[in-house]
Amino acid sequence: MSTDSREEVLKYAAQSSYVPKHYQNDREIVLAAVKRNDSLNLSGGGLQYASKELQNDKEIVMTAVKSNASAFKYASKYLRENREIVTAAVRLNGKSLEFVPRQFQIDREVVMAAVTSTGWALKFASKDLQIDRDIVMAAVTSDGYALQFASIDLQNDRKIVMTAVTHAGNALQYASENLRNDRKVVLTAITSEENTCEWAWALRFASKDLRNDRDIVMAAVTCKGDNLQYASKELRNDREVVMTAVISKGSALQFASDEVRKDREVVMTAVISDGLALQFASTHLRNDRDIIIRAVRSNYNVLQFVSDDLRADENLC
Repeated sequence: MSTDSREEVLKYAAQSSYVPKHYQNDREIVLAAVKRNDSLNLSGGGLQYASKELQNDKEIVMTAVKSNASAFKYASKYLRENREIVTAAVRLNGKSLEFVPRQFQIDREVVMAAVTSTGWALKFASKDLQIDRDIVMAAVTSDGYALQFASIDLQNDRKIVMTAVTHAGNALQYASENLRNDRKVVLTAITSEENTCEWAWALRFASKDLRNDRDIVMAAVTCKGDNLQYASKELRNDREVVMTAVISKGSALQFASDEVRKDREVVMTAVISDGLALQFASTHLRNDRDIIIRAVRSNYNVLQFVSDDLRADENLC
């Protein structure tokens, strides 16, 4: 690309984070390259192409780190060993804690700055700091999933776990067995307003006893019908629980007991939500003309689950 115009190189750098060798000491071009947000790329976010001089440029390094945590490993030795710079870098992007020298991963102030910015950064803190209650509380407040990097003792700390599941219900999987049997903790994991139903699988991680708690299961299937699969056998045979689940998601019918799948009203509700739920109905109801008509209205492909005789009935469509 050395023959390309500077304007073309500038545009390309901004789009790809790549800087040709001839332009690696061009501050404007390097700055354009490192501004590109490519957080999934751990190769350096463009800073690896900068000249030694520009890898020692504080503004460029900070801009790079903000977009890509891995960029910090390409900063000059001076900047990487400067505590003030390191602290500023992890405040911008907590994940950069992974790429700082070890002495900063055991530095309480630096780690606190990192986990406050990005809870996941707790993964790269020293073991001593992963048992520090204040550090862990800051981490799970930022990202509930950071609970997985806390010490075993702190995974059994009710206040820390409550904070984690309030922000990320599925973080319940990292709580102690004792707290996964705590009714309030589990209910918080399922119902917290900060948790979206799309990712609401917390019931899966609850204790066996609480997966047989009707109120908890009702809350879970109201949010996400598929949670019915994690309910106890008894509750999968509970008509009201199953009805609530199929209203949320018709295909949840597959997790209901054989007895409930014979219930005409439940099956009708399921196929109205999702025509393909017909395949999970009892044999008798899969041949119920009214149910088939409603199912076909929802999804024409359901005809593959209908008997040959009924499939030949033109009035079904």
